[in-house]
Amino acid sequence: MPHLTPDLTPAERRVLMLMLGGRNTAAIARELCIERSTVKRHRQNLYYKSDTHDVAALVHWGRGWLQTEQQEIERALNVTATRPV
Repeated sequence: MPHLTPDLTPAERRVLMLMLGGRNTAAIARELCIERSTVKRHRQNLYYKSDTHDVAALVHWGRGWLQTEQQEIERALNVTATRPV
């Protein structure tokens, strides 16, 4: 079963971010200078890792994933900022 907040590859992150911005497969391929088939493969990986089966569900999941990632970064920055040098 996929993790609640799975690790995504840098390429999967880029594709997901562009999907969250409303881009379709062709637009993502053009923007990243990759083949449509590569975008589709990353999207399939994202479906698996998010346990979703369509774009709407993946985008909904992606918004939550992004929020979780941002919170983890903020926590890491706060821990670093409070450590004595």
